[in-house]
Formats: sequence, structure tokens, C-alpha cells
Amino acid sequence: MYWYWSLAAFVLAVLLISLIGRLTRYYIGKKIIQLLDQGLLRVPLLNKIYVTIKQVNEAFTSNKSSFKQVVLVEFPSPGQRAVGFVTGEQDEAFHQGPESTVSVFIPTTPNPTSGFLILVPASDVKKLNMSVAEGIKFIVSLGAIPPEPVLPTSTLPGVPVSHG
Repeated sequence: MYWYWSLAAFVLAVLLISLIGRLTRYYIGKKIIQLLDQGLLRVPLLNKIYVTIKQVNEAFTSNKSSFKQVVLVEFPSPGQRAVGFVTGEQDEAFHQGPESTVSVFIPTTPNPTSGFLILVPASDVKKLNMSVAEGIKFIVSLGAIPPEPVLPTSTLPGVPVSHG
């Protein structure tokens, strides 16, 4: 046998194995995940918990962050402050007067997937000069890792920037 037939057989084997691996990973793997999803959604009570966890996971892992800005708000009582994340501006249904209202998620420490959602007038929100990743690191570390300040990337109308 000539050496190029051995080389051709080797290249063909590598291509076939790669093709089968890719099909298995993307097609069969997705089918298995879909079957597991359907199975979990059929279990009473577990389906409600599973859907909620799945939505939270998608919110945290999606390419576009649902957290727009790291802020400081008065919480849980006047005079006390908490680090939170602006998740959006609310429509007129939540306004209390002419001022706009923002929704702020205040995660619990050290597990940032649970927390409190509060609606705050925009004037009571102080933007912090740090990235969302630094804010999450600060919360998960129980405040032990100080954030490295960055320039704010997004602006909210009527929300003052606090440098510190």
C-alpha cells in the first residue's frame, strides 16, 4: 500500500469522528436537555421552582446584563445604605408624583441570586463609580474586596453619580 492511502484513511477517520462528535454534541445533547426540561416541567411543585431557577439563571448568564448600574440606596431603614443594581426604569403605574421610579435589586450576601427588589424614586438613588462585576464581587466577598473604580458606562436621567 502506498503511504498516501494511509494518510487519506487517517484524514477521513478524523473528519468522520469530528462530524459524529459535533452532531452528538449539538443535536443529541440538545434533545437530551429538552427531554429533561419537559420531564421536570411535568412534576407538580418542582416545575414552579425549576422555571424560576431557570429564569434567574438565564438573567445572570445572558450576554446582555439585566443589571444596568451599581447604586447605593437607603435600605432596609432610613440612615442605612445598601449596594444594589438598577434593573430598569418603571412606567407611570409605579410613579408617585412627577418623578420617575427605578427598580433596584439588592442581592443578599454571600449568595447574590436571592435578594430584594425595591422601587425607588430616581432622586434617592446614588450611582456608584464601579462596574457591575465589581459590585457583584464586593457583595459576594462580604465587602472584604474593595471595588476598583471605573467610569460609569450608563446614565439614568435624574440619578446623581457618587464617587466613592
